[in-house]
Amino acid sequence: MTESFLPIILILTPVVGIVFLLLFKNLSVKYVREITSLIFLIITLVIAILITSRILGGETLTAANNAFFIDGLSALMIMLVSVMVILILIHAI
Repeated sequence: MTESFLPIILILTPVVGIVFLLLFKNLSVKYVREITSLIFLIITLVIAILITSRILGGETLTAANNAFFIDGLSALMIMLVSVMVILILIHAI
């Protein structure tokens, strides 16, 4: 088991995205909410790819003194959800 900050970063990325959405919601740019969401979802997908590559390399990731544990099934679910959410957002635009 390898201690890593990637699971924590994966959780905090959407939270930071929400803060950005709240800050930029009054801009007059068309589709600012969708563009901001897409940017942070792509960042989340990149982090998910990094996690999955480490898991496929034989590691098991933990974070916060084993409070978060990511194995092969967790990595698969992270990838599936990340890709599906991006596809849903693109379809909604």
